[in-house]
Amino acid sequence: MPLVNGKFEDGEYPSKKHVRVLFDNSKAWRFRVLYGGRNGYKDWSFAQAAIERGIRKSTGFLFTREVQLTIADSAHKLLCDTIKRLGYQQYYTITNSKITCNINDTFFIFRGLNDLVSDDIKSTEGIDICVICEAQNLTEKSATDLFPTIRKAGSEIWIMFNTKLESDYVYQLCVVNPPDNMICDRVNYTDTNAPEKMLSQVIIDEAERMKAMDYKKYEHVWLGMPSLSGLFFSSFGDHNRILPFVIGDQDDNSRIFGSLDHGIAHNTSFGLWYLDPDGTMYRVFTYSNNGGTTRSHAEAIVESIGACRFTRYMFPNSIYFDYAMNEKHQLNEYHYKSDLDEYKEVFGASEGGKDTVFIPANKRKIDGCHAMHQVFANENGQPIFRYFDGLNDKLIDSLKSMVTDDIEPEIYSKIDGDDETDECRYGIMGIVAHSASLKTTKKKQAALVLNIERPMELARTYGGLS
Repeated sequence: MPLVNGKFEDGEYPSKKHVRVLFDNSKAWRFRVLYGGRNGYKDWSFAQAAIERGIRKSTGFLFTREVQLTIADSAHKLLCDTIKRLGYQQYYTITNSKITCNINDTFFIFRGLNDLVSDDIKSTEGIDICVICEAQNLTEKSATDLFPTIRKAGSEIWIMFNTKLESDYVYQLCVVNPPDNMICDRVNYTDTNAPEKMLSQVIIDEAERMKAMDYKKYEHVWLGMPSLSGLFFSSFGDHNRILPFVIGDQDDNSRIFGSLDHGIAHNTSFGLWYLDPDGTMYRVFTYSNNGGTTRSHAEAIVESIGACRFTRYMFPNSIYFDYAMNEKHQLNEYHYKSDLDEYKEVFGASEGGKDTVFIPANKRKIDGCHAMHQVFANENGQPIFRYFDGLNDKLIDSLKSMVTDDIEPEIYSKIDGDDETDECRYGIMGIVAHSASLKTTKKKQAALVLNIERPMELARTYGGLS
């Protein structure tokens, strides 16, 4: 809060658990960790604690995550919103890439762990507090590289994550085998002191509905318990994961594809894909968002593609879309327009996307389910499936939450959160159909990996090189 009687007043926090982890000084904690389920106010609390500390004491903050393509992917907006909520606008200066305090030497910088290599890692030398956002994606290599560089006397590392799998590196580090210098607690929406102030009734109703329908899923999503992966897609797993890499100079966009399931009442999901000459299908990134307008989604997707260095900023040759996007909506007495028309306009107005072709997806669900099982498991000569770790979280969560339909056991049941899975199905079916027509060679994927700073043996561990 702003100055009250000459002192800065602390803001409220959701629960005693949050306060204990953030402010306990019974010993010199190196790590402060909040984890759990949805709407546990983990990032909200870390952001508030950081802004409040920054105004009282000169502090160097590094906010990081496993992969950050643009500043929009970072905690920059969350911190700006927190400054405004606390009424501290006069005490902070905000630029597009940095936040600084006007009354001391506090600063906030934002980096992706994938970019904190070689000379750039030196930028962490003046950091007092490193905050790792969405740490469910943290890899052991990134942690091993990062932790020793946060070496200022008294420096701390704050970690926040939503629980995914018990086998995940961060869950093992923070929950299963935590070090002695770590303070950690699980926080959920049920822990808030005043839920009517912190949570909307819509959120509470959503949690209670899942609790009544599927308690195991409720425990994972809302209470932060580790997930049992692959309820329907048992052939999908960690063997499909690989570290992001930059595709080779010899590739043009004829091997880059998109898949799209547009929605306003439900999530809009878009996936960018790369098919290499050896027949491996790579899921590069997932865009998934709710609300907004058709045009705002299209513009955000175009921006994400244009910022993706892993595909060398190239736009897809073709995008497989849900045929329902062809439906025309009446704009006025004389004019009708479809969602597809909006996407074509936005892509057509961009330099890279003007030649992208939109192709109706094969929507036969049973065929799509069979194809997905085969590519996940590399069966029947289908392309191998790999996804870029850290860039496809919503898709992975969606795939792992799919359950078998009671009436048609060969397909997954339609439930909340299947938008990304449906969109993935469109992409896999389209790429499988077109992969045979693409010229293939016997070049190994190793020849395409340009990110030479990452050890080859680590990439092999992730199953992407042979």
